Parts: sequence; C-alpha cells; structure tokens
Amino acid sequence: MPSPSDSSRSLTGRTSRSLTHLRVQQTWLQILLVLGFIQVILGVLIVTFSLVAATITPSAKIRHSCPSWAGFSLALSGLVGIVSWKRPLTLVITFFTLLSVLGVMLSLAGSILSCQNAQLVKSLEACERERDSCVCCQARSEPLPTSCSQQSEMLTMFPNPDCRSIRVALKDLLFSVCGLTVFSTIICTLSAVVCCIQIFSLDIVHVVS
Repeated sequence: MPSPSDSSRSLTGRTSRSLTHLRVQQTWLQILLVLGFIQVILGVLIVTFSLVAATITPSAKIRHSCPSWAGFSLALSGLVGIVSWKRPLTLVITFFTLLSVLGVMLSLAGSILSCQNAQLVKSLEACERERDSCVCCQARSEPLPTSCSQQSEMLTMFPNPDCRSIRVALKDLLFSVCGLTVFSTIICTLSAVVCCIQIFSLDIVHVVS
C-alpha cells in the first residue's frame, strides 16, 4: 500500500505536468492568434491591391493575375485562426489547418501570376495615348512603328492624362501583390505546421490526463 508521502509526490508530479502542458498549449494558441491576425491583414491587403490594379486596365490577362480570390481565402483562414485561439477545439484547429493548406496553394498560384505579369508591365515602358485609352509597349532602339498597336505585346489601360505614371502605378501594385502572396505562402505554411503541433499536443494532454 503506497505511503501518504508517495501519494503526495505522485499528485504533485501530475499537477506539475498538467501545468506544463497547459503553459505549452497556451503558447501555441497565442502563436495561432498571431498567425491568424497576420493572415487577415495579408488577405485584406491582397484583395485591396488586386481590386485597385483591376480598375486600371481592361486587359483580361492582367485582371486574371490579380489574385483577389487568394486574398479572400486568406482572410477567411485568418478569421478561423482567431476563433481557434478563443475556442481551441480540435475540429476548429483542423479546419484552420485545411484552410491554411488551401491558402498555401492559392497564394503560390497568385504569386506566380502576379510576379509574371508585373515583369511584363515593367518591360512595356513606351506609353502613348490612343483614342480613349493608354497603350504601352516595349521601347526599342530601332525606328519605332507608328503606334504601339502594331506590336505583338502591348498593354491597354483606361484613359489617364499621364499614361506613363499610371503604368508605373500598375507595376508597383502588381509587384506589391507578388510580394504579399509570397509572404502569405510562408505564413500559411507556418500556420499549418503550428496547427499540426497543436493538435498533437492536445492529444498528448488527453492521454496524460
């Protein structure tokens, strides 16, 4: 029959382990909260920059490279991450994990599209006003054609008094979206990893308790 001192040490050990697991769990939940807030902010920025860029040009190619869809998904994922901090249920954290994995794929696709088209807009430096629109094409050292419309690669934008400045604004917006989506891919990957660790730690707590 165990002595009172043995029972006391066993109880103290279990209490100490429980407090340690609780502190570890709270730390991981705080990390999830921070990652959730970052995802929401990145999602809002991506949606904002993408929509503004889409208002500059009627070009379907450029509009499709503005990944507002990735931003909406990212913001939703971040909101679920914030909820998982308040209600650390396995189901909620698992849902956050799935949304973060989806965010990785969408952000990666968005970064490829936005980065490629940002480079394209950057290369089309020669801009001129044609009728009711701004048209930009590649500048050449050779004698230029009479207009950009005679070149195979050109960019059409909505009318603006200064076509060159609006092209620079579009280029900066696309590069900003490119950087944000790359950063979002990293954040979503971290979120998915942290969620897996959190679910694993919750399982350990249940087994120990």
